[in-house]
Amino acid sequence: MRRNAGFTLAEVLVALAVLGVVLSVGFDALRTSQLVSRSAQDTAIVTLLAQSKMEEFLSRPPMPGESAGIFPVPYDEFRWKAVTARVPDLAEVYKVVVEVSGKNQQQRLSSYLIEGKPMAAENKSEKKDESKGSQQKPK
Repeated sequence: MRRNAGFTLAEVLVALAVLGVVLSVGFDALRTSQLVSRSAQDTAIVTLLAQSKMEEFLSRPPMPGESAGIFPVPYDEFRWKAVTARVPDLAEVYKVVVEVSGKNQQQRLSSYLIEGKPMAAENKSEKKDESKGSQQKPK
């Protein structure tokens, strides 16, 4: 009587084929996950750069016109374009549109600005000097 102590060639080949399929699917899922992660990171960067550029335009007096540029290193792969225009029929109201693009991503933000009105970031607290007032000393 002969006793089998190992696997047959057919069993080894089937196991290798199954292992190959599992590894192939696993590596493909890992690659896809990495691409999605990189795309999400680029989308977040584009969004933050657009918000930053919009805050820059909203924090200063409106100047109608177009401007464009490239962000400094390490974001020099991203470009921005901004358009500030007066809103028809609304005196002293401007529409600001900021577009940022790069790495196959694009973000467009728009906001309105009223001329002469301070933005929330520009609020200044004034401290009055009460010692110069006409206060009477208690007796």
